[in-house]
Order: sequence, then structure tokens, then C-alpha cells
Amino acid sequence: MNSFCMVFNPDLQIDVANNEERAILGKSPTLKVIDIAYGEGSAAQWLLPQVHDLSSYCGVKDLEARAARQMAEIIANEYSYLKATELMLFFYRFKAGKYGQFYGRVDPLIIMEALRNGFLPQRTAVIENREKEEYRKQRDQWAKTKMDPEKREQLLKNLEKQKMEEPYSKETAEQAKAIIGNAYNAPAHVLDHMRRLFRKNNGVTSEEYIEKSINTNTQNNM
Repeated sequence: MNSFCMVFNPDLQIDVANNEERAILGKSPTLKVIDIAYGEGSAAQWLLPQVHDLSSYCGVKDLEARAARQMAEIIANEYSYLKATELMLFFYRFKAGKYGQFYGRVDPLIIMEALRNGFLPQRTAVIENREKEEYRKQRDQWAKTKMDPEKREQLLKNLEKQKMEEPYSKETAEQAKAIIGNAYNAPAHVLDHMRRLFRKNNGVTSEEYIEKSINTNTQNNM
């Protein structure tokens, strides 16, 4: 956990902000994955220095220790699907004044409101734009293939239906893929621990989750 905190420290926020799309769409671990990999409460432990750094930057006295800890725990619990880089991007944008000016009054409620009403809609817009772009590319690719017009039209309808119906969580699927490919370069014993916890939490292995997700989407499109 210490090595993770050293890499994803508050000083990295500027680098993260220089590639906002990568921060949101990249393969940085989510808060939930951090807890799985390093133990329950690790995500909140990582968040705490980010919170204190924000408080210090805004020129206010450090948040009372209990309030800062509770805020870190609430973020880790309520927004476990967010990636570490997404939170760092949020803290950078808060510092940059993109969620208003608070004139020395930066308490946990203001930060939480900025996260919920400021950052999350921005994040959603980036994700939706990427999905629309990928969908448009796939439609164009299919449209160019030498395929029976009726069959092609059915495939396009199936694709649209698949976008509207998500029987399996995208977040969980991404975690499964990350575990399968060891996207976090975790040591063998940590990776084994992540595999066991994934199966415990989801009832299937990461490989079985991806397979069932694919099969379910295929059946829905028939």
C-alpha cells in the first residue's frame, strides 16, 4: 500500500489533469479494487493525504482529523467505482477553482457537493462521448462490409439493444478484465487474493464473469 500511495501522491495531480480523458477512461484502479488489493480501508487511507493536500492548498486550517477521515471513508464507500486518477482529477479541478470560489471556507460538505454535482456530470459526459464514438465507428465498419442488407440491419438493431441493456455491471466487468490481465502489475500473492475476493463477492471467477456477460448479451440480441 505504501508503494501505491507514493506513486499516486497529490503531486501527480497536475500530470493526471494534463490528460483528462485518460484519467477517466484509463486503467487506473478503482477505489474498490484498491480495497480488494490492499485490504479493507486502504482506499480511504490513500484518500486522506489528497484531502489534507486540498485543505492546505485552499489556505484553510487542516480539517479536524475525525472529519477528514470520515470524508475519506464516505468517498471510498459512496464512490467506490471511481478510479484513483478520477479522484485526483477532481481534486485538481477543485484547486483550479472550476467548482466555484469558497473564500477560505472549504468544509467536507462543500467538497462532497462539488464531487457529486460538479465532477460526476463531467465524468458522465466524457464516458458517453467515448461510447457514442465507438458505437459510430462500429456502425460505420458494419455498414461498409459486404453483407446482406437485412442481416446488417438486424446486427445494427442488436448493437443498439446491447447498448440499452446492461445485464452485467460495466464496473465489475472492468475489474474482472483487470484481474485476468493483471493490469495493475500486482505481485502473485496479491493477484491470487484479488481473484479469491472477486469470486467471494460475485459468486464466480473473473473469467466466468466475463464469459457469462458475453453469453448474456449474445442471448439478448437473438
